[in-house]
Amino acid sequence: MSQWPSLGADGCDDNGSLRPVKSDRRICGLPPWAFIIFVILGLVIVTAAVVIPLQLVNLSKSQSDNDASILARCKKSDPCQNGGENVGISGFCSCICTNGFTGVSCETKGGDSSCTTYDFANQGDVKGIKNATIGSALPRLFTKSQSYNITLDPSLILGVFSRRNLSCTLQNALVNFNGRTEPTPTSKRRRQHILTDTALHVVPTPTGAPVSAASASAAAAREIPLVQDVVDFARVGVLYLAQTKDIATAESAHEALDGVFGRGQDFGNVTSGNITFRLDNRRILLDDGSVVGRV
Repeated sequence: MSQWPSLGADGCDDNGSLRPVKSDRRICGLPPWAFIIFVILGLVIVTAAVVIPLQLVNLSKSQSDNDASILARCKKSDPCQNGGENVGISGFCSCICTNGFTGVSCETKGGDSSCTTYDFANQGDVKGIKNATIGSALPRLFTKSQSYNITLDPSLILGVFSRRNLSCTLQNALVNFNGRTEPTPTSKRRRQHILTDTALHVVPTPTGAPVSAASASAAAAREIPLVQDVVDFARVGVLYLAQTKDIATAESAHEALDGVFGRGQDFGNVTSGNITFRLDNRRILLDDGSVVGRV
């Protein structure tokens, strides 16, 4: 008897019949632990799909309310006269004047022949302002800036000009190089070829004396117009500095560029402080190391 297996050890019950083998439990074809993890992940995904959009809506609403609050305080502290509209962003409040008025609060009646009008699209704090007073040389540059991959904000630029009480004449002067604010196809300026200047030097001939072909060719070689696209890039760059830095930085850049263009040079790099205009590839290296302009 001691050699026999104990009762039930062979898989049989007391009657000697086979005992049923218990199989693993499954839910929807998955082990219980896998099903539980799947349910938890599903709940997490559903919760995220509901909560995240709500948070984004609340954040957008909060930002919108904050912008509205800034603009409301701007209108209260610095109201614009004669139909002018306030532009207010964090740390900045100014006016966009309309219908020929200028000044810090649009208090000065027109009379400046250098002004024109500009209609805003709905952008930023500006909601469809019509007949904004602006220097006549600027609207063309707002469109031109896109070709250099430089973003100009007309509302902010006009707000900066108004806060500094810049008349239309002074606005145009900021983009005026060597006496011109607009491109003129027939105008020519001498380009100074530094490396070959002695070779192109022309000795004056007596009145009535024949001019040699070489002398005529050398003189013609020096009468080369500046590349207009380079000059427009410089104008756009100066406006960008007025928008993102300040008027003083823009004026310094203008002075440096005007000196180079006045010598007839429309290539190379022009440095003003810690800012460099790369005329050849139409880029601006800013003082923080970032680059704006064509990629």
